[in-house]
Amino acid sequence: MIARGLGENTVGLSSREAALRSVQAVRNLLSDLGISPTLKVTAAKEEGIPVMAEDALKTGFVTTNPRRSTIDDIKELYRQAFAEDIYV
Repeated sequence: MIARGLGENTVGLSSREAALRSVQAVRNLLSDLGISPTLKVTAAKEEGIPVMAEDALKTGFVTTNPRRSTIDDIKELYRQAFAEDIYV
């Protein structure tokens, strides 16, 4: 659905293929808007990871996510985002 919403043709694609097309469509949108897909080039600092992780736990997003996340999981996601291993 995300890919279609961003104008991508998903006709004949499997659910997985459509999901992967969605990822690329979001990356393209970020690029078009001039938004960095990683934390490395933002004002955020790696030293702030513990505080950012604590703040993330306070949001409803962690509790409603189908994948259970611990504080250490969230810290690792932030570390990866600074290392450019994942997109945020």
